[in-house]
Amino acid sequence: SSAMTVRPSSDDDASKTAAAADPSAAIVVPPTDMLYYTYEGNFQLECDAEILACQFISPDNEDNKKQAVHVSMNRTCMHARGGGQPQDVGVIETLDDPKTKILVENVLLDRDTGVATHMGTLVMDNNNDDGDDDDDNQRPSLVGQTVQVMVNAENRKILSECHTAGHVVDMA
Repeated sequence: SSAMTVRPSSDDDASKTAAAADPSAAIVVPPTDMLYYTYEGNFQLECDAEILACQFISPDNEDNKKQAVHVSMNRTCMHARGGGQPQDVGVIETLDDPKTKILVENVLLDRDTGVATHMGTLVMDNNNDDGDDDDDNQRPSLVGQTVQVMVNAENRKILSECHTAGHVVDMA
């Protein structure tokens, strides 16, 4: 699947109970605050956010140091793909040490739920030399972590200029 299965957040106790009873049920995630929907947020290249859902995609190999992952957060400054416009790329980085990074290659917004899914590659920085290699391939627990979301500024500038050029051509 290209994105996590999510259900919009609900105050309905029955749906929460059903989701808790069935671990394979859809993850309940509230809509993502898309910061770029505001004038000020449109120029924002970094923000702090909390990871609300995380799905590790089965790797083709056993190297969990580079692992495909999809995450949804409470907010983002990354533009989602849509309306013929490409998405931002960038990095999501944990604030803890050692750092865990997600190299974001795709951002999709589910218009029905309002949830943005950031898709990329998890890269773990394991600089500990304790000789215990067993811990080095453990997937980190990302849900609930505060992270820094960083847009690749040069890529955003190119996308912005191409978007503006498209409007200029339309008017010609």
